[in-house]
Amino acid sequence: MKTVQYDLRIIHRKKVAIGAINRKEIDRILRDMITSGEALNMEGGEVVGIVVEEKEARDCPGDCDHCSYLCPESGECIVNDRDDRCRNCEYGCKNVALAD
Repeated sequence: MKTVQYDLRIIHRKKVAIGAINRKEIDRILRDMITSGEALNMEGGEVVGIVVEEKEARDCPGDCDHCSYLCPESGECIVNDRDDRCRNCEYGCKNVALAD
């Protein structure tokens, strides 16, 4: 079995109408909407594309119940972050394969 990690960039189209005294004020309002996250609310928006970038592929044992890459505390698969796992783990266990 293989495990492949992807980065997905979902492209949305959202129409907004901004009214103000002048273009400079409209630009400021738009900038504020983007900064505050208000413009990032995609409710009612339309998905116009998805960009998929493969980051890495790894062999996976495929038996999650007995997998040595399954964190015994969080239950999350950590096969893709071998280099960083357990180093900064809040649980501090050494039960995962290849733990430092």
